[in-house]
Amino acid sequence: PDYFSTVRATVGQAEVKYKNNGTTKDKMTVWAVGFEQKLSTRTKVWVEYGKENRKFDGDKDNRDAFSVGIRHDF
Repeated sequence: PDYFSTVRATVGQAEVKYKNNGTTKDKMTVWAVGFEQKLSTRTKVWVEYGKENRKFDGDKDNRDAFSVGIRHDF
């Protein structure tokens, strides 16, 4: 059968500089990794983890995301 596994990853970064009574820099970095397994030609399951790090106007914020899913096409 042609059931297969897939590993995926993504990375992104953004930086914005603007003048607001001086120079301010906002920065955001995002990354994620995931694994997907096909169980049949119409069904697959996956698990993913992602992290987002932000620094806006001197404040830091970190967020984590976790996803588990199943998809079946009728």
